Amino acid sequence: MTVAGKNVIDALYGARPADSALFIVPDGRVLTTGAALDRIGGFAAAIRAAGVCPGDRVSLKLPKSVDGILVAHAVLYSGAVLHPLNDAYTDTEIAGLLADAEPALVVCDPAEAGRLEPLAR
Repeated sequence: MTVAGKNVIDALYGARPADSALFIVPDGRVLTTGAALDRIGGFAAAIRAAGVCPGDRVSLKLPKSVDGILVAHAVLYSGAVLHPLNDAYTDTEIAGLLADAEPALVVCDPAEAGRLEPLAR
């Protein structure tokens, strides 16, 4: 997704020094802007490697976490359309939302992959 010729992730992170603290995780560790951008780049590369093209929808059903935020930002960085799914949705609701969105990729916790795969078909 671009904003005035820039990717929205560049707009969000571009003015921040790479060594600036971006997240302080519950155990007290600090994730810097540079480290976050590296993770976003890695996640975006994996998204593209899965065959996602700019404009494709990517559905996310992830627990609330720093990595969940970074994966969402990677979707945007890759040029795809973010389609978040709430953890509170029932399987019936998820199946309907996935059928409507027709995502190119569904990203979820590996523990949920077996349950969500049939819903994504």
